[in-house]
Amino acid sequence: MTTEPRHITLAIHTYEHALRLKTILEHEGIAATLQNVNLENPRVAAGVRVRISESDLPKALRIIENPEIFKNPELDISTAFNKLVIAPTDFSTGSHEAMKVAFAFAAAHKASVEIVHAFMTASSQSMELTDSLDFDEVAEIEMDAEATSDTEKMMRRYAARIREEIKHGQLSPAPFHTIIRDGLPEEVIVNTAKERHPLIIVMGTRGAGSGEPRIMGSVTAEVLDTCRFPVFTLPEKPVRTKDYDRMETALFFTSPDQQDIVAIDTFIRLSAGCIHKIVLVSIPGVTFKAGRSDESARPIGALAEYCRSHYPDIEFVAKSVDREKIDAELKALSDEHSVDLLAVPNKKKNLLARFFNPTLAHRLLYVTDYPMMVIPV
Repeated sequence: MTTEPRHITLAIHTYEHALRLKTILEHEGIAATLQNVNLENPRVAAGVRVRISESDLPKALRIIENPEIFKNPELDISTAFNKLVIAPTDFSTGSHEAMKVAFAFAAAHKASVEIVHAFMTASSQSMELTDSLDFDEVAEIEMDAEATSDTEKMMRRYAARIREEIKHGQLSPAPFHTIIRDGLPEEVIVNTAKERHPLIIVMGTRGAGSGEPRIMGSVTAEVLDTCRFPVFTLPEKPVRTKDYDRMETALFFTSPDQQDIVAIDTFIRLSAGCIHKIVLVSIPGVTFKAGRSDESARPIGALAEYCRSHYPDIEFVAKSVDREKIDAELKALSDEHSVDLLAVPNKKKNLLARFFNPTLAHRLLYVTDYPMMVIPV
């Protein structure tokens, strides 16, 4: 005797939004039905329920979390999830190591790579000048043109290097193109992502072991704090491996809410079958302290059971750590489970909140030498 699949309400909308969501879900292979529709005049119906099979929930949550689907009624759903990886470069060794990961991502997802380089012209660096200094404008224009020309030459040489490395099997084969833009690196990266809607941004970082992590990591930290697309960071000297296709075990920081279910699904989807084990780690707040009874551990345990039922090919382990001993307990867990990669849902904060209470992803960037995937929620 077969059991009928359990159906759940995914969302409640006006008729127009519910119908659009149903169309989008079905485009992505998810069967959906509408309930509470006023059959005499559907357009005046309020509180229309969009119902799906519970087994389709992770994929459906990823779709409804995309804010673009209701902003533009004419939006083609295929443009809301671009098959594109953004890879910033400053032409350093560290950024080129991250470039290898970017091309591995792109090849796994049949995506293209957009190589982005930011540079600063004299005019973009200069302060407003008084009229008495207007005679410098011609010189400044000439300096800007020279800086742009030099940067274009560097990018052409780098693109030739990329093509050679693809040809000789040193980079995963994927189509790519290049962009150079005048401006601060973090602003160029974030603005390019807003325009292009990438699957992910892949960046190198100096990591905790370098002599000046706060200087070199500031661009990556700013991107983590302000960008609303997944970001993968690769330190210069990661604990285990730089090769993304060899990363098998991830440590995922989580809380048992719907946003983190979306983040877990995004992470698994982006990992493209590489990850075989995920350690779900809860960092309790003031009302949920580590070391308490099974009652305290129930939310993280329930999340683990949910994940096991929806992703049977992946092993899930649930752990809770003490907020006051996070560095030591993180190292112990990483050693125990041979962790290759950290995954961190990243909630948006305003500027004041980021200054006084940086996000977990921001803090981890400076204290660990693990590759990290940061997923906005």
